[in-house]
Amino acid sequence: MGWTVVVPVSAVNQAGLDSRWESPDGPDVQVIDVLSLQDSKQSVAAVEKLSGGLSALSDVYAVSTLRLPPKLGGVLLGLYSKQDNRKYLELAVMGKINKVLVRYVRADGKIHTVNLQNANLADGRTHSIILRLGGLQREHLHMELYVDCRLADSSQGLPPLVPLPREADMVEIRHGQKAYARLQGAVESLRLALGGSVAKAGALTDCPFQGDSSAYNSETSLRSLQFMCSSYPDAFHNHPHRRIRGSQKLVSKIHGGQFLQFGIFTAEAFQNVVERD
Repeated sequence: MGWTVVVPVSAVNQAGLDSRWESPDGPDVQVIDVLSLQDSKQSVAAVEKLSGGLSALSDVYAVSTLRLPPKLGGVLLGLYSKQDNRKYLELAVMGKINKVLVRYVRADGKIHTVNLQNANLADGRTHSIILRLGGLQREHLHMELYVDCRLADSSQGLPPLVPLPREADMVEIRHGQKAYARLQGAVESLRLALGGSVAKAGALTDCPFQGDSSAYNSETSLRSLQFMCSSYPDAFHNHPHRRIRGSQKLVSKIHGGQFLQFGIFTAEAFQNVVERD
């Protein structure tokens, strides 16, 4: 699949809103470069774009390359109310316990916390992460965490996000670049991709997600399938391939059909396989 980076004439207008990724088989994906937001005007423009994406698109991605010393961490990205510091959305790395925490406001006004595990990010080396917020227009939200181009954890059936305020200037975007630097770490890149796919988000951090199964070995395939089985245990146990070598047959079925999405098994892909058999 070929890629073309299109930089519009207004490339540096409203900093951070400076690039679109275009694919032959899909619409452009607008990317917000969070680290390049330099003043309130640029931040307001970014909030407006993000708010529009959260209210109209099915998926939004947070993509970052970072480095943290062992067992350290902190907030990587956050959207907060300037009035009462309410967490509209916050993404934090917990290096000591190898987790990524996502906190956001539910419809009832309470903070909901999602614990995404297997996030081995705090070891002094550079890592990439992709957080997918999926099902934004559905009754339930789901999240997927990719670490170094591999699915690390996912969570399904989550309460939806509340819309951001119409007054974009009442929302503050914060990132962890300075805080991570104080810890002798670094946030090398931090972007928000509005719409698109895991593959398009992965291109922002050099993850080679491809449309064919050759990009991933069988170990990765089985690990991804294991996540889907844990997300939909009842559906899997009722599946005709549930007996001996059943997982291998199902992997083969997904690889040979249309349910493989850029080398990564999403919860929706697995559910489609189960429901259509």
